[in-house]
This record gives sequence, C-alpha cells and structure tokens, in this order.
Amino acid sequence: MWVEEGAAAGASVTGGESDAPSRADRHPVPIYVTCNQHFSSSQRHLMGLSCSESQQLRQSVRLTMLRVRAWRAVSPLLRGHRAARRPARSHTSAARLDLRGIYPPIATPFTAQEDVDYKKLEENLQKYAKIPFKGLVVQGSNGEYPFLTEEERVEVVRAVRRSLPADKLLMAGSGCESTGATVRLTEKMAAAGANAVLVVTPCFYKGKMDSRALIQHFTKVADSSPVPVVLYSVPANTGLELPLDAVMQLSQHPNILGLKDSGGDVRKHSDSIFSLSHFILVLLSANTRSELDDNDMNESYNQITRIGLIVHKTKTQDFQVLAGSAGFLMAAYCVAFYGLISLHSKNQLAWKLLEKGAVGGVCALANVLGRELCELERLCASGRWEEARVLQQRLIEPNAAVTRKLGVPALKQAMEWFGFHGGACRSPLQPLTEAETQQLRRDFSSNGWLEGNKQRNERERKIMFKLQGCKH
Repeated sequence: MWVEEGAAAGASVTGGESDAPSRADRHPVPIYVTCNQHFSSSQRHLMGLSCSESQQLRQSVRLTMLRVRAWRAVSPLLRGHRAARRPARSHTSAARLDLRGIYPPIATPFTAQEDVDYKKLEENLQKYAKIPFKGLVVQGSNGEYPFLTEEERVEVVRAVRRSLPADKLLMAGSGCESTGATVRLTEKMAAAGANAVLVVTPCFYKGKMDSRALIQHFTKVADSSPVPVVLYSVPANTGLELPLDAVMQLSQHPNILGLKDSGGDVRKHSDSIFSLSHFILVLLSANTRSELDDNDMNESYNQITRIGLIVHKTKTQDFQVLAGSAGFLMAAYCVAFYGLISLHSKNQLAWKLLEKGAVGGVCALANVLGRELCELERLCASGRWEEARVLQQRLIEPNAAVTRKLGVPALKQAMEWFGFHGGACRSPLQPLTEAETQQLRRDFSSNGWLEGNKQRNERERKIMFKLQGCKH
C-alpha cells in the first residue's frame, strides 16, 4: 500500500474544492487506502496505528467517500457561485508577483564610524548574485532598520536595486509605528525600486494593537501602496503576533500579497513531523477537519502549525505564506492538506495534495548558508522529504544561534567566517563576547558547516551542480 502515488496517471480529483487541482504541483505522500482496507499488524506498525486507530481510519475513509459522492452531485452547481463571490483583483494586482523561493534578509554593513558602508554592501550583493535566490529582503530585522534614519533606509534600497538583476525581486521593509509614516515610507520604497514592501506590525502600544487596529492599519497601507504588500509577523521582536482572524480578513485585500510569519517554531513537534507514518496521520486529520464536525476530529490535528492553518483559512485567496525562519522551513513546506482522488484504472482511492504549505522562506541563515537553504527548498518542492529532513536537522542549531540565541551580532560574525562582510552592528547593539563567539563556532562546527576552504568549495560546487541541473 506504500508504492502508489496519488498523482498517478489517470487520476482525477473527486474531493475538496473544484479549483483544488490547479494548486497540486507538489509530490503527494505515497499512500492509498481502499474503502474496505483491513490493515495487517505489520502495516499498522509501519503507520504507527493501533488496532482501534486503524478502525477509525477505515471509518473516516468510508465517511469521506460518502461526502465525495455528495460533492460530485453538487459541485457543478456551486462552481459558478464560488466564482461569482470570489473577490476580483485589480490590474495592479498583487497576484502578478510569484514569491516562491528563498530570500535572505540582508544585513547592513557599517564603517568604523557606524555609517552605512555601501562598498561592502555592493561586494555582498555581488556574491549573493551567484546564489539562486528568488530575491532579497532589504531593511528587515536583520538589516537593523530600527537604527537607520528614513533617508538611510530608502538609500540602501536604492543601492540594492541598482545592483540587483532585474529578474530578482526586491522586498523592502517599510513598516513604521504610525500608519501615516508607513504609507509615506512605502511610497518612497516603491519609488526607490522595491517590487513589494514588507510591513511589520506596529508594536509600541502593543496592548492596543488588537485585530481591529491592525486590520485598519494594514488596509490603509495597502490601499495607498503602489506595490504589493507582504504582512510581517515577528513576535520575538515585537511581542505581538498578527492574529489569525486579522490575517484572514487582510488576505482578501487585492493589494496584500502574502505573509512572512516568523512565529510558532515547530521544534516541539519535530519528532512527529520527521516521522513519515505520523506525518500521514496529521495530513489525514487535516483533510477530515474540513469534512467532519470538530467533535469528530483526530487529536493529531493539533500538530498542524500556524502556517498550515493560515494556508487553509486563506485557500480561496491568492495569498502566499513565507516561513520566517530556516529552523522550520521544511515543516512549513510539509504542512499541507490532502483530499481523496479516484484512480480510474483501479477500484481504489488515493490521497493527493490539494493545498500546499509555505511557498518559500525569508531566512536570516540564508545570509551565511544561502546555497544550502536553496537546496533545502528544492528538496522540499520536489517531495524528497528524507533528504530534506537530513539537511534541515543540520541547519537547526546554526539557525537558532544567529536568531533567537545570539541575534544579529552572531549573524554578522558568521558572515565574516563564510566570506561575506558582516562587521560590527550599529549602537546600541554590542559585539559578541568571547564566550558567545566560541558558542557560535561550536553551533556551526558540530553540524559540519565550518571546515577547510577546500572542503567547503567542493561542497558548494556539488550543491550548485544539483541546482543548475534542476533548472535544465
């Protein structure tokens, strides 16, 4: 039962929404289940199921089949209604931009006098041009934007645009504390060459930043922005997570393209996510949630992450979600929702991907291990989960070191080790202590990332060969 793929030739969707097949461009999990499937003890062990759980799975399949038949009857009637009520997008629609891929939120190099060092910035950009990034995020948290003047923020974006190839996206951070200031800076970023703007949640008065306030803020910014807007939730820095109900409402705005979500690290679920049999159960539970009442839900549904919920809740919109950390990039791609399909050549059902998870990532670690993050993205996009799992596990500790543990000073130090210009941060951020530097080195060395130049060059050559082969 583990050798059939849901995307087999001749398969057609008979469950889920009528427009779901157009979203199924990833490899499905290799499993099919017949209506009257009886699982042997060895099969139950492989899937991680007890006897009672296997009976529940069979019951879920039977009930879903009944609902599939009902869907066949009513879907032609609903198809026109759904198309009519779906919001239309303008000619300047955010849907014109495809965010799929990896973006480093680039650091801002400074001189000894703490002025922006545009020469070193240019040298970093030349090195990044050799890595298959989808684009760059400029003036995000790792760019130390709170410490730059408005003029500096705009000038850095302008300098990056001059150097960046035309086919690479430039996403510029334009968030400010007030709505009016954000509107004005957004217009300046667009004029400086940004393809989209990344707008962080205002947070100084975070106790009053409820859904009503945030929806009004982002709506006014998106209404006036000349370029698409990407929402930015980073509770580690702001102490404020963009509420799910606000995301759902804002996703309907024609000029809001998506969300960069840096909250909800799934490390506590890593054992389940990295276990294939348990992962399948999570997907089955996710599918049945749309079909059954909450009281009938399997407990494993609770393992679906915030990103998965956002993808599911905004599935009728052209809304793209970017993982905000390399620490849960694979999990963000994994989280998906599956539906039953019928194999015409066999009297069987299969599960096929109907809704994908995140479309990419904005990852601080990409400033240091950019090729490796692009390789992880390629493995996930092609459904090579075991290889992706091995690579993802090696990235978790270095990512934690340059983000939640030691922050921007550690990121800049690691950049120096890997041949980029990091340098010192602008005050009041302080450089790492000796003990912190040693800890940072251990986090990279223990996972095999700090090595001799010859070994690293050979590893990068192999990665680039794989990435270039994928394009051809």
